[in-house]
Amino acid sequence: MSHGSDKDAEEGQSGDPPPVRDSRPRADVDPEQAASDRRAQRKMYRIMGSYSTIGLEFGVGLIIGHFLGKYLDGLLGTSPWLMIVCMVLGFLVGWVDLYRLVKKTNLDRMDDPE
Repeated sequence: MSHGSDKDAEEGQSGDPPPVRDSRPRADVDPEQAASDRRAQRKMYRIMGSYSTIGLEFGVGLIIGHFLGKYLDGLLGTSPWLMIVCMVLGFLVGWVDLYRLVKKTNLDRMDDPE
């Protein structure tokens, strides 16, 4: 039992042959502009990668603060105060890291000649 015609079987599923890429450089593209575009794209990917770690930094700071504070509370009998203090410190470290990242990104943007 066939669900398609013989023509579909010959051409493949989509019916269109794959496009042929021309490996010759295009005359209408300025090589300097193309290089500049590639640099800008790489810079954008680096910035996106840096910003993608923000949530991880906050989470890790809170988790480390929680367990360190819980350990110190058990050792000194101050439950739950040191755990709360260490978690707040972990949260503040996350904010400091975020501030540094934004400041660095803004400085990089100011250095950009565009």
